[in-house]
Amino acid sequence: MKTLPLVGFEFLAEYWISVNEKQHKVHKKYNYTRGKVYNYGKKVNFWDKHAKECEEVDEDKSEDPTFTVLVDPGRLDKLEMIWAIVLESEIPEVYTKAIIVLIHTHISLHEALTGVRSRSECTKKLIAKCFELITVDNPSPFLIKRVILVL
Repeated sequence: MKTLPLVGFEFLAEYWISVNEKQHKVHKKYNYTRGKVYNYGKKVNFWDKHAKECEEVDEDKSEDPTFTVLVDPGRLDKLEMIWAIVLESEIPEVYTKAIIVLIHTHISLHEALTGVRSRSECTKKLIAKCFELITVDNPSPFLIKRVILVL
């Protein structure tokens, strides 16, 4: 996990989303206007059956992961894989994106979970996990710095 390249993390993140989506724990948001599709030199929307000429659409560069959490984040499968990347990666691009995914799992809740109490409970659980990690006997400065980035 220490030297996992960005492309490897992106693959693992998609795998993680698909595992949880299959179990109805997350809902993946699909953006059908991402990227560019060309048809005989004309730029067209892939989903346009009539292949009408349309404006060029740049790939979505947003940092936000493309999923909504449907259950309590503590019930998500393989979340420890994301935590491992957050805590062990030596590549700033990778651990930054992993932190974004981790935080997103606690704040991008489905409408059924978005009551003030539920959102604050999920946030408190993330904060409690962070403090649990840094209150072990002799936590390394590396670990403390990384957990502070999550907070």
